[in-house]
Amino acid sequence: MAFPPDALVDHLITPELIENRGTRWRYIIVCREFPQSANARDSLGEAYRAAGRREDAIASYKRALQINRQMPSAVTALKEMRFDGGVSN
Repeated sequence: MAFPPDALVDHLITPELIENRGTRWRYIIVCREFPQSANARDSLGEAYRAAGRREDAIASYKRALQINRQMPSAVTALKEMRFDGGVSN
């Protein structure tokens, strides 16, 4: 399946949903449907981070960087979480 344009992912996953733990399933579904969307993985990382799920957030941000090494929000989030942000091949 092709990955969606970022505008579609942004429409499906909004910042308002990040704080709502009951809608985290929406992020997971988007990531499953569009596994090559770095934006979706980055947003899932934000949701996990907001929920206090540090290890899941780190994994999501790392996956976003595996897809797109130039994803600045994932790099910033990992630095803020005091993680080096390195991505192994």
